[in-house]
Amino acid sequence: MLRIALAKGRLQEDFLDLIYQNQGSMSQNKRSLRLTDRLRNWEILLPKSQDVPQYLDMGMADIGVVGKDVLLECKSNLKEVMDLELGRCKMVIAGPTENKGKVKYRTVATKYPNIAKDIFKNKGIDAEIIYLQGSVELAVATGIADIIVDIVQTGTTLKENGLVVYEELFDINAKLVVSNAISSRKFAMIDSLINELQRGGERCEYI
Repeated sequence: MLRIALAKGRLQEDFLDLIYQNQGSMSQNKRSLRLTDRLRNWEILLPKSQDVPQYLDMGMADIGVVGKDVLLECKSNLKEVMDLELGRCKMVIAGPTENKGKVKYRTVATKYPNIAKDIFKNKGIDAEIIYLQGSVELAVATGIADIIVDIVQTGTTLKENGLVVYEELFDINAKLVVSNAISSRKFAMIDSLINELQRGGERCEYI
């Protein structure tokens, strides 16, 4: 059996839609964190996105589906075997509209402290990095931080909080990654999964 660690949430929904193209089969499994596809001989685990690399490193899963942002933040050395046209967004520096082009990067709020540290180190800027687990936009609104480093898809949340993009850093999308300790016996199953993803999935229910 091929065990797949699939980041729970929007990426989970998009990936399962790509494979199964059948929303009706998903409602009955909304609360389950483990799905089984007996036809394909898959077990799909649904951890939080930041836990996917650890699932592979610890041998709890053979292959993972997770955003590039997570891989960069945890400095993962997992092998990326496929780019997926899912979860496309950008990592950006953003701040108040009125301060664009004026603000000094003194304090930075982010969910990605390691990425932010590397970014400002490469810029030669000694910035204080404030780690928050979510709603980083509030850090600017409350005066805790001058700017934020975060992922942006449409920019709507930034706009609603009076922020604009100062700099686009790099593109983010989902990656198919494999464990470095994966058994060679699983190679054929992984190839089959990749081929199915390249075809855009087939209409089939999972159970």
